[in-house]
Amino acid sequence: MRRPPRVLHVGIINSIHLVRFLAQLDGLGWEQHLVTSVAGIDPHPGLRGVRLHHASRPRRSSALRSQVDRAAREALRRLPNVARALRLTPFVARPAPAPAPGAAARLADLVRELSPDLVFSHELQHAGYLTLEARALLPAFPRWAVSCWGSDLYLYRRLPEHRAKLEALLSAADLLRCDCERDVGLARGLGFRGRLLPVGPVAAYDVEAAQAHRSPGPPSARRTILLKGYQHWAGRALVGLRALARIPELLAGRRLVVLSAHPDVALAARLLAADTGVELWLPPYLPDEALPRLYGEARVSVGLGISDGVPQTFLEALLLGAFPVQSFTSAAGEWVEDGVTGLLVPPEDPRWSPRRYTGR
Repeated sequence: MRRPPRVLHVGIINSIHLVRFLAQLDGLGWEQHLVTSVAGIDPHPGLRGVRLHHASRPRRSSALRSQVDRAAREALRRLPNVARALRLTPFVARPAPAPAPGAAARLADLVRELSPDLVFSHELQHAGYLTLEARALLPAFPRWAVSCWGSDLYLYRRLPEHRAKLEALLSAADLLRCDCERDVGLARGLGFRGRLLPVGPVAAYDVEAAQAHRSPGPPSARRTILLKGYQHWAGRALVGLRALARIPELLAGRRLVVLSAHPDVALAARLLAADTGVELWLPPYLPDEALPRLYGEARVSVGLGISDGVPQTFLEALLLGAFPVQSFTSAAGEWVEDGVTGLLVPPEDPRWSPRRYTGR
């Protein structure tokens, strides 16, 4: 009797995007394995239907992690002020992630052991690069599918140390799945000559179930503004707060909810609330299942960053009736008509308005 198709997935095992994608494969009868591409993380609690493997060093014990963290804090405290300032400056972009020592060799061993029909790398800068390194260690390699997320191509192709890796990866891949049409053209330009899988969001949603989270009445009656609180190599939440500060008269009677607020964003949001009187909520970590209710209560959803694909928060806004304000540096323009069903805005200009805007 012929065995079912065997797939070895490589990905970030605590990612809700990966969990939601794998959930779409339930019921196909495949034998599915998953190996983590990032060391020292626990699997997402929603992970189901796959056998989990590790291609990295065992996670450090809590006691050892605490000891290392204390040593790092003490070393940082002793640095001169200038050096400390440089050390604490956020990266403009993530450095090229290095897998744990020996991870590629362990992944290659796993490929030999399992003999999968397909290796599927989910996301490029971690899973894709790791798989490319493992592939170079084997005389023959199974069919290889790669999934492009967010900024994988749009931002990283512009960095020389990443561009070379991306060209090697895409030239070697047999199948490619992108979450937007924009990245299909970018991948072709970087050397991909394989078969394209259907373009679509990384994760799927149960549309009918989501409707239960929509608040009664029209979205125009809602009073909540949601802001994605990332301020890092890509996120620009502080720009969103500066833009809101320019319209204090429109914040009266509104509630501002800042999701996953970085510390400097939380401070700026508190100052905005003190200056304008807007009701502010800085929720702690929220489980993924709590977010639909928030989007179902939101009048406007704001997500700003210098690079993205099709943001999951943007899709949740569309699904639950929140008007999306999204950076044009994402692929949101493939889903909305600018100025009608959404606003596509520059990620670093809080003074933007439709009247001032002349192009992108």
